[in-house]
Amino acid sequence: MRLSRRALLQLALAQASIQAWGSSSGATGGHTSAALVVCDGRWAQSREFAALSGRAVVDVAQEQLHGWRRMRAWSGQGPVVGLTLWSEYLQVRGLLESRGLRLRREMRSGSLIHWELA
Repeated sequence: MRLSRRALLQLALAQASIQAWGSSSGATGGHTSAALVVCDGRWAQSREFAALSGRAVVDVAQEQLHGWRRMRAWSGQGPVVGLTLWSEYLQVRGLLESRGLRLRREMRSGSLIHWELA
């Protein structure tokens, strides 16, 4: 896979914003306390975000193909963080809010939205 200069700059910007968000929230690494990490496998920044988590990961690109099966079946407790497009964020947010989770923060990172529900 070949990354363009623009993609590398977007990745660097996303990582910087994620690190800044994590340090402002008091959590080390930004999303280490999350029970679930949601990413969009179509975006390099989002894949990198998920790879750094060391937590259970759900890829919204796969979820769309399979009717959101894993997200609907997830019964875990705790914060959920993600780095996704706005449309996928809204779908996941609606599902998780119906289970009682509430938005804690959201921040734009280039074309993606970095968010947390707990």
